[in-house]
Amino acid sequence: MFSKRLLLIGVFLALAAIPCLAESVEGLPLYVKQLAPGVVRVWVGDYISSTAICAVATQKGIVVIDSTDIPALDKAFRKVIARELGRSDFAYLINTHGHADHTNGNGVYTDCEIIAHERVADMMRESAKNRARMIGWRSEDIQRLKKEIASGKLDDAHQAAAEERIIINQLSLDFLKADPAPTYPTKTFTDQMELDCGDVTFELYQTGGTHTRSDIFIFVPQKRILFTGDMMSDKWLTDTPGCLATFAAASGEVDDFPVLLRHWQAMLDRQDEIDLYVPGHWNGELSADGFRSRFEYLTTMLEDVPAMIEEGQKFEQIMAAYPLKEKFPQLAGSPGVNANGHRISIQHLYQVY
Repeated sequence: MFSKRLLLIGVFLALAAIPCLAESVEGLPLYVKQLAPGVVRVWVGDYISSTAICAVATQKGIVVIDSTDIPALDKAFRKVIARELGRSDFAYLINTHGHADHTNGNGVYTDCEIIAHERVADMMRESAKNRARMIGWRSEDIQRLKKEIASGKLDDAHQAAAEERIIINQLSLDFLKADPAPTYPTKTFTDQMELDCGDVTFELYQTGGTHTRSDIFIFVPQKRILFTGDMMSDKWLTDTPGCLATFAAASGEVDDFPVLLRHWQAMLDRQDEIDLYVPGHWNGELSADGFRSRFEYLTTMLEDVPAMIEEGQKFEQIMAAYPLKEKFPQLAGSPGVNANGHRISIQHLYQVY
């Protein structure tokens, strides 16, 4: 009996050591991560900076945060989310901002209320006007990547990255060539909004002025998670950070920045309620310290640059007097904060002020 038991234990351990076959979607590796009870994050790829879709189970249905730029992925993600959460009652989709890689898949959720900042629809219309240019760019990139692979000069990692990029480009081309009509938000807000889903509340805050003018924070206090879209990260998980590559004041108008700072400060005041900061793409991470230090950078810039303009200083004078490494030594060189982004910030603030 004892030997049989040992044999059974040995068989069990041997089976446990066999890795489960990884899932894939459209030829790309699929990843699913539980962020908290009833909260999952889904994305594809090992090398590409793809949008990570999050979903939260609530008493009033599943709330999805963002879609991707390829509806074929969103259709697959929706099935995965339903499987992982054990339910399929999708109720809401929230767009963190208006870029195509966070809104093109909205059509997969036409049975839901789609919520976004009021500026998102205009950004989607502008994106639709650029469809022909995007088709050309994707086609050219596919040919470039194929030539790089054919050259035999790429190492294994760079070849794998190129192969993933070709798949993404082709999926995007298929979508763009179909000339789809955009699916716009059905409910919009300005400043802030609360979505009450019974046991879970979603607090939405306007934070435009860095990545886009349509950016929002999504705070879910019951899950202790703050979703920050593409505004920032302080760690990159791949060599190509994509949309998270640069943190800068790059899109706001004068009236936007006080709103951004007010809402950002509100989240800092509630830092003890937040365990996890979630960027919009899987290959970036954000810490509480990184979240605060970028706020301090922007606050300082919004105080000093307008004051220097008021004194009559020109753009190049401000640049010379405000070097990144001297003014922000603790931040210079951290992910997304670089000399080019710093110049973008000063140039943009100089223009709007």
